[in-house]
Amino acid sequence: MPFAQVDDLNTQLFYQDSGVPTLDDKPYTTLVVVHGLGYNSHIFHRLHRIAAASHVRLVTLNRRGYAGSTPFSEAETLPIDPSTVSISTEDGTASATTRSNRVLSGHYMTFMQQRGAEMARFLVWFIENERIPPRSDCNTESRASGGISLLGWSLGNATTLSMLAFASTFDPGLMKKLEPYLRKVIIFDPPHAALGYPTPENSYNPLLDPEIRVEERQPRFMAWVSSYFVHSPSVRDPATPLRDLTNGLLEQRVMNPSKKSTAAHFTAPAAIEVVSQRNGDMFALGEHARPVFEAVRTRAIFGNLNETYGPPVLPKVDISYIWCTDSVWEAVLAMRSLQQDIASPPDYHYPARSVRFIALEGGNHFIHYDDPLKAFAAFAQALE
Repeated sequence: MPFAQVDDLNTQLFYQDSGVPTLDDKPYTTLVVVHGLGYNSHIFHRLHRIAAASHVRLVTLNRRGYAGSTPFSEAETLPIDPSTVSISTEDGTASATTRSNRVLSGHYMTFMQQRGAEMARFLVWFIENERIPPRSDCNTESRASGGISLLGWSLGNATTLSMLAFASTFDPGLMKKLEPYLRKVIIFDPPHAALGYPTPENSYNPLLDPEIRVEERQPRFMAWVSSYFVHSPSVRDPATPLRDLTNGLLEQRVMNPSKKSTAAHFTAPAAIEVVSQRNGDMFALGEHARPVFEAVRTRAIFGNLNETYGPPVLPKVDISYIWCTDSVWEAVLAMRSLQQDIASPPDYHYPARSVRFIALEGGNHFIHYDDPLKAFAAFAQALE
């Protein structure tokens, strides 16, 4: 089993590699894919055979806390565990909760900074150990040539974007090694929460549905999140207000009856392979995580007018954003929310990196499992 050691503490990340493409002798590009919540890197295994017959070398890795990679120690998780924070105040429970979330957010910011550093170290480790070709900035062909790109799927985007967000705080020597190789960061169908956007009122998620028995919520969620939805064509129009999206334009409950959910296709052995029972994301779902993911999104994509113009580290790295048109409402809302932010940046900020949006037509949140050829075609387009 292949492992990469990413620090001096013997922290390892498990990965799978499609190998050097043999289509021709032209420089290939490497794409590192990072999974989301609850599903490990095996959810992408159908892409490896396709990559082997292309110009793309595909590397899928398991984040910390997932099978094969180093689990988090108690010392790492204790500061971000809400159950360990107890604050006594004279103002009552509400004030104590607010202060507790603020403290947790501070610790969680450091936690995500460390995850971003691990991602940068993995990329450099792979570059040096596999001797991949460097990025070519003068390629006249439409396809990517050389270099390495990083793709995050779903909640995995919080980790991949953390590498960009905190790059200026990493070892300059590490960044100097990475800069000649890193080509793109690809955002692939994240839910709104992974980018730090607030959850609208009256929105739906089976995990929070009081009409569903607690023991049934998880399987109902898996069917829901991997289903296909028919949204109003108006959701694509940048002029459509965000508030209208969750007031009927985005389908939140009714799944497309003509298409089975991805979960319905899972055999028992397949479900065991792709679903991780042990993971490190239990602390990513609390309210304290939202301001952290918001800061990660802002720092990764936008520049601060009070700082030097342009991203100070990895300035040549642009972003491709793949969104699936038939995905769960949370993912479509994330895409539209970021489009609006780019059009009207947060106060004292400006878009510092180019972001290209790519619609994966007819795709659900698990299109890489249901239709790997279509998904891989979108990945190749994002690399251009």
